[in-house]
Amino acid sequence: MADKDVLYHEVLEALQAGGCALCRLAYRASDSYLNALLHEGVTDVKLREELRAARGVCHRHATQLTAKRGAVLGTAIVYRDVINTLTKILDAEQEPAPGLLGVLGRRSAQARGQAAARRVIGWQATAWRKLRGELDELIRKHDHRFRAERITDAESDAWLRAVAAVVGRIEPPAD
Repeated sequence: MADKDVLYHEVLEALQAGGCALCRLAYRASDSYLNALLHEGVTDVKLREELRAARGVCHRHATQLTAKRGAVLGTAIVYRDVINTLTKILDAEQEPAPGLLGVLGRRSAQARGQAAARRVIGWQATAWRKLRGELDELIRKHDHRFRAERITDAESDAWLRAVAAVVGRIEPPAD
């Protein structure tokens, strides 16, 4: 068996573990990428730019990301960028448009008029600005110079609320 490729042994091990071997291998691979994102990728300007453009990661991988031990700071940094980008888009949006809040904006406009649609968009932008501020504080308080400052309840789960605001509700991992 010494002449077999490493991949062969990984597949064999995954098959012996039960369940779907491909799912197990895919999870292991994505877990490795998420670790790299959390620990190295958050300082990579180009990667962060791409993550902003992609609006973070998909729901499945966001769930996997938030379940990781030590994910708070890296996730907060990534999703602070995303929330900031979405807020800027809403601030620039004059009329309900396709895309971000487009359906909600159009429904509000049809039901109550353009002023109501702009009000809904304004409320969302305000909520995201508040969340961005909580993320800013959470990130700042992870700096060793500010470790003595207490992280508030609102700040402590801001990273999870930011992910949920972008990808939808995240179920906490089963214990």
